[in-house]
Amino acid sequence: MTLEAPKYHSGDAWPDACPSGLNVQSVTATAENHRVIIHGLCMSGDMLAQRAFNAIAQITGGQCVAVSNAKDVIDKIVAVLQNEFSNLEFDQKVLETVQQIGHLDTSYTAEI
Repeated sequence: MTLEAPKYHSGDAWPDACPSGLNVQSVTATAENHRVIIHGLCMSGDMLAQRAFNAIAQITGGQCVAVSNAKDVIDKIVAVLQNEFSNLEFDQKVLETVQQIGHLDTSYTAEI
C-alpha cells in the first residue's frame, strides 16, 4: 500500500512531507523487522492522518480506531488491548511446545 503525501494538506505544518523522511512504508518495514505491532488511535478528523495510521496498523497486524470524543478514548484503548491479549493462554502453549521441540516446526507444533 502506498500513500502519497500531497504537496500541501490543510493544517499540515510540513507541506513538503515529514522532515524526518519517514513515510508509511519505512515505518512499517522497521516495525515488521523488529516484530512490532502498531496500533493507532486517531483523534483527528484529518483523513490523510487517518489513512496513514490505518495503513501502518493494518500492515503490522494492529488495529486503528477512530475516536471523536475524548470520553471514549479509554474504552477504545481497552477494546484494542482486550483483542490483542485475548489469546495469551494459547500463545503460551504454542511457545512451550516450540521450546520442547527445540526448533520451530509449524506442522509438528500444529499437530501437538
